[in-house]
Order: sequence, then C-alpha cells, then structure tokens
Amino acid sequence: MRHFKPITKPPKHLFNEGGNERHEGKIHAKDITLFSSENDTAYMYIKASGLVFMISKTVFNELNAQNNALSISDAAVKLEWDGLRNIGVFSPLPGSNEQKGISTININISHSCNISCRYCFADGGMYEGDSRIMSLSLLENIVKGFLAHLDRIQENGNIVLFGGEPLLAMKSIYRVASLVKDEMNNSKKHVWLDVFTNATLVDESFVQFIKENENIRLLISLDGYPEINDLYRKSRTFSVSERVEKSIYWLLEAGIPTERMVMRCTMGGLERDLCRRIEYFVSLGMVNIVIDAAHVNENSEIPKHEDILHSIINQLPEVKNQLIGFRKNSKNVNVNLVSEMVSRLLNPREEYQYMSPQCPAGTKYLAADCDGYLYPCHFFVGNKDHRINHVLEGFKQKDMLTKNNGVSLLKKEVYPCSDCHIAGLCEGICPYKYDSMGADFDTWLPSFCEYMTQRVVSALNYVDECYSSRPPFDHAWKILLKSRDTLSSV
Repeated sequence: MRHFKPITKPPKHLFNEGGNERHEGKIHAKDITLFSSENDTAYMYIKASGLVFMISKTVFNELNAQNNALSISDAAVKLEWDGLRNIGVFSPLPGSNEQKGISTININISHSCNISCRYCFADGGMYEGDSRIMSLSLLENIVKGFLAHLDRIQENGNIVLFGGEPLLAMKSIYRVASLVKDEMNNSKKHVWLDVFTNATLVDESFVQFIKENENIRLLISLDGYPEINDLYRKSRTFSVSERVEKSIYWLLEAGIPTERMVMRCTMGGLERDLCRRIEYFVSLGMVNIVIDAAHVNENSEIPKHEDILHSIINQLPEVKNQLIGFRKNSKNVNVNLVSEMVSRLLNPREEYQYMSPQCPAGTKYLAADCDGYLYPCHFFVGNKDHRINHVLEGFKQKDMLTKNNGVSLLKKEVYPCSDCHIAGLCEGICPYKYDSMGADFDTWLPSFCEYMTQRVVSALNYVDECYSSRPPFDHAWKILLKSRDTLSSV
C-alpha cells in the first residue's frame, strides 16, 4: 500500500467473509481526524472504528483541504481509499457495551491509614466517618457473594482491596486470598486480587505471601523521588519514601515479577519534573507507572486540577522522548500517559463501541465501604446520595453514565463525545470529578479535552519514531486485502 500504512491491528471481523459492514454512504471530513507528527509524518484516525493509518503527504493534503463529503481525485489514492472503504474500515467495529454484571469490586477493608496525604479524597481514609476495620465475617460474605455472582454471569473477576491502608488489615487480605484460591481451584475462572497500598507496612511474611499467590498484584502509591514524595505523603514517625524503597527492594529481591506491580504517582503540584520522577521509579526497578492529577476542592492548598493537567500536557513531549530512549536501550517501560494511548491505537478493542467511552462505575464495577454498603465506585464511598444498596442485597448495577443521582455525562450539550475528534481513544470523564466540579466544570472540560488530545499526539509521535519503517501490523493487512481482492496495488 503506497498511500495508507496501517498502524492499527486488523479487527478480526474483517477476515470473515460477509462479516464486515461495507461503508455505502458518503464519508465526511468530520468522520476522520488528521494528525501530523514531529517528524512530519501524517496520520488518519477513523472515528467510527478507531482504526489508524499512516498516510502519505498526497493523502494528507487532499483530505486536509476538504471540510464536507470527502472526494478523492488522485487515481492511485482513490484505488486504495475505495479498497479500505469496501472492507469496512470506515464503519463502526461490531460489538456492544452490554455487560452481564459486575466483574470488579473494590472493597474498603480499612477506613484508616498510617500516613497523611495532602490531596487525599477520602478524609485520611476514614471517608468522613470513624477509623475502623471491616469485620472478617462481613468481608467473607462479600467475597463469597461476589464469587457466586461471577459464577452466575460466567465471567472472570477482579477484587481490589482498598482503604485507607489495606495492610492495616493483613489477616483480612490473607483470608480473601484463601477464598479466591479455593474458587479458582474449583472452577475455570481467573480472579485477580489487587492490593492498593502505600507499601510502608510490607514485611518479609507479606513478601512471601505475595510470592506464593501469583494472582495478586500490588498497586503501590509513591509520588516520586524522596524530596517530592515526602512533601505530599507524610508520616510523623518515618520517611515514607524510605519505607517504600525498602519494600520494593524486598519484593524484587524475592522474585516478584514486575508485571505484578504498578507504581501509582499522583501529581499534587505544578513541578516540571515528570521525567525525573519516572527515572526514579525505573531506578527502583518499577516499569509500569500510572500518573494521575490530584483532584481536591477549591479551598485546598493543592493547585486546581486543570492547572495540574496543563503542567502534565507541557511535559508530555519530554515523557514521550524518555520512553523512546528506554525502548532504544531495551527497557520496556510503560507510563500510562503515552503507553496506554499507544496500546489503544495499536489494538482497538472490538467489544466496545468507539463513539461512547464508557466508565465502568456502577455497570461493571462497584465499591463497598467498611459497613458493606455499595457505591458506583470508590470515589463515592461515604456519600449517601450515591449509595446503592447493602451488599447482602446483591450486586446491583447502577449506570453512572445516564441521569442518576445528579450525574448525567452523555448529554450532548454537556459532554459532546459523539462529535469529538478522538471519541474512540478518550477514556471519558470521571463521573466523580464531573459531579464535584460544580461551577468549575466549564473551565475544566477544555483542559481535560486538551489533555486527552495531546496524549494521542504524543502516542502517534511515539509510534512514528518506533514503527515508522515497518508498521507493526502492515503484513497482516496486506494478507487481508489480497485475500479479499480489494486492492490491486498492495
């Protein structure tokens, strides 16, 4: 293919004769988005299917000059364009957002924490209540009920142990792991058990426990190198960063695979040091890194969420170059800001419709507080306005993306996803943040949209640098197009 090099993996349905939906109508300029990379490479992103193609300058110039129904004058370009059109790349991928039931539950086993974070959304882990630990009997009922629920819907599952600090309830963690192991031994299901921890209470027995249970993943919170982390995450009696460094060393020394550990970094300020933080995490042996912007009320000493987003946006090109550097030195480092978007570009998921990003809150995901009450997600724990029911009454779905408890995210006048130029790549707005923005929502939304767009641009630049000579799925597309007799120029 001379003018269209595929960047995206070919969807499986295109290989099935009659399985694709050929695009019979006109293709409009609003149906595609054109990007130009730092290396002056051009890309075409197709909104309906989420597919991405590297395109020639001839294509870019011809399409970029049009703003209505697209027409192709160059004969060679038109031949390829019609071939892609005929196999259905401009049509939505088949699939559905239908969900059988809840497949992930976040259990707050501890409404207490042993450190203090300046940006904590959970009132120090107590969620505006009292410091307490979930009773073991209630925890067992929740886990057993959830595992039975997975049996009914015939799904694999994910249990997240949360807080506060869950390691304050170590016996509870051991008990959950035992129940899950018994379930997996007696069925064909796989259930991941994620522990969301500050890692300051890790000891040798816990390390051995993690080693023996291969379905357990650790989500470790650390905000960066010691000077920055200890500015935002504090203890009165010890250095948080020193404790976490030691815990990570023990875990890696014991042979815990890096893919079972994720470093979670919250940006609580406007420091221009993202690359330094990432370099520090990598020096500790961590290669899977998630970076989020802190979100607090406007009376906090923490900067506004949109200001932190802009700080991240300004540093994205540096982060992208840093990841390319790691790759060239044979280090596979993943940072969500770029790597997550690269994954979406290269592997669009057929089970989702691309025009409506779906938050899992209330439809695939629930959170339980220490008393067993369920909420759409952990951010809403403690907010009685968003309480769904008690867990002993069952795992009821409560769609947060429809008008529910004051949260309405997909109304076009408020949240215009269907018209967005990167609708299929955006993760969508967090319902909790939307609900808490109030009057600031109109000023925050443009910042969020720019943040997501720039992540796409950084990901495309990463792909350009790493895959420009040989797009990763080019051969598969050639086989597909030849087998369908659609392009004589392949």
